[in-house]
Amino acid sequence: MSAGGLRHLSVRVPWHDTGWTGQLCAAPSDNAWCLALPRIHETRVDIVEDEHAGADWGNVPSSVLPPCVRERAGFMRDAEFKVSVTHPYAGGGSRAHQDLKPLSLRFPNYAAPCVPFRWMRREEAEELAATEGIDYQPELEDEANELISFESGWVQHGVNQRAMLNGFFSPIRPSALVFFYAKRTPLSEQEGRVLIGPDA
Repeated sequence: MSAGGLRHLSVRVPWHDTGWTGQLCAAPSDNAWCLALPRIHETRVDIVEDEHAGADWGNVPSSVLPPCVRERAGFMRDAEFKVSVTHPYAGGGSRAHQDLKPLSLRFPNYAAPCVPFRWMRREEAEELAATEGIDYQPELEDEANELISFESGWVQHGVNQRAMLNGFFSPIRPSALVFFYAKRTPLSEQEGRVLIGPDA
């Protein structure tokens, strides 16, 4: 692939029983399929979600918001939404992340955050950057390693992160087609990706 080439846009979302419109599930503790995603499996609190079943995200305290908010479960929401997020490395002993503060993440209507995972993995980034003509600097990753007290497979230095993200997203135009998929659904007992979209 050359610079400015074709991009494949697929966005993973959890299974949701209210149509991905920015609400808590109508029956949260009955939704076992969203647990296929690690963040949801590790942090979902059924008793809290059940108490607010079906509520709009904008009408509940931030402490009640389900982990699926960060997993793009509101990509069909017709109103803007904001949520406070904390960097996963904050408080983990890394000097590079110790001063990071929570930030407000804005979801415009009908939007979903998209992360090009392969492009942000260290083992892939250098080769992709060379192929795409992106100014990726491996030596900056060595500098980042000195500040991080744990192993990470992700591109860490901000300069390299911006270079890779800009390199991925810059060719994409408003007419781009994005495929949303779920890893597990009640529609099939088999593991596999299932495309998600609005009713016709």
